[in-house]
Amino acid sequence: MLRRENFRFGCFHGKPVAEKIESEANIQRVLFLNKQLRIVRSKTNISMINLFGYEIPLEQGNSRGKCVDLMGYDKEYNLFLIELKKDKTSEKMSKIIEQINGYADSVKVIREAIEAEFEKTFFFKIKFSLMIKKVILAPREFYKLRSKKELTDATIEYAFIGKNLVKHKLNGKAIDVHIWKRNATGR
Repeated sequence: MLRRENFRFGCFHGKPVAEKIESEANIQRVLFLNKQLRIVRSKTNISMINLFGYEIPLEQGNSRGKCVDLMGYDKEYNLFLIELKKDKTSEKMSKIIEQINGYADSVKVIREAIEAEFEKTFFFKIKFSLMIKKVILAPREFYKLRSKKELTDATIEYAFIGKNLVKHKLNGKAIDVHIWKRNATGR
């Protein structure tokens, strides 16, 4: 059953410091606590994403079920679902694509509940556009280990972050992420 409230927007949970600095949890915290991502598609096509959600649970009564790693929105109020991956993961790309698409399907159903809780949490009425943007965000090495044929879903942006992100200071500046592959036809 999908959750309709208590998404825990605006905060992160778990240990304040991740056990390993290179861990997915630590990268997730650094991104979330800086509050903004700058998605660089080209020199003239850049989107600023305001992050408001960290490990957003989508299922009722299940804290470790379906959880969106990061959730944010851009200036057009497109809702962004961001799935983080480490460079060395045994997960198959098809499974990761299925995972983020499943999150998007769930969010479509509970979008109004997300908007209502966003307003309650941040005192700002928001209406997200119908378009849900999906991003798989991983280190560059993650993509080097996969063929472009594996990046099959044209509705997903495949983006990478630099290795130095884990050493990034919490300075409130947007963190750049770059698009590895825009769609199934390649770039």
